[in-house]
Amino acid sequence: MKNLYYYHNEPESLYGGSEQLKNVKFGLFQKEMPHIETFDEIFSSPGLTYLYAYIANEGRFPEGESIIAQDPKYSFLYAKNVINGRFPEGEDAIAKNAERSYNYAYDVLGKNRFLKGEEIISRYPKKAYLYAQYIIKGRWKEGEQGIMKNGKAWYDYTEFLEEKGIKI
Repeated sequence: MKNLYYYHNEPESLYGGSEQLKNVKFGLFQKEMPHIETFDEIFSSPGLTYLYAYIANEGRFPEGESIIAQDPKYSFLYAKNVINGRFPEGEDAIAKNAERSYNYAYDVLGKNRFLKGEEIISRYPKKAYLYAQYIIKGRWKEGEQGIMKNGKAWYDYTEFLEEKGIKI
């Protein structure tokens, strides 16, 4: 038997309304995460909250965003896989991690700058070089001190700039 609360365009209008819909979504989540016994357990960690949003919620999960926003990894994944766009509430957490900051700029912001994350990115030579190449698409003076710390990254960076006709 099909569950009408899941397939209906406006499930809140059916008998039982949004509480029944919440139970249906939680049931879907429990199929993937059977060790979670109550809905409130979803809010016990950023990872579980993100997974609930990704698996069962089919869109933004405002009730859990403050929890997801505490973690760089899950803030990035929520922005990329659930929202399909910026997640301003999670950007402070994302900006604490070079890899997540670079990936956020590349995957979520459409290869546009993520100013909050640039300071941390600039400390990691390979990420700084990739940020210059794919996000800045040219010379990134702010990242050069970090890039210089790794010979291979510095070589690749200078080769990239030379190909673009840019001299340091």
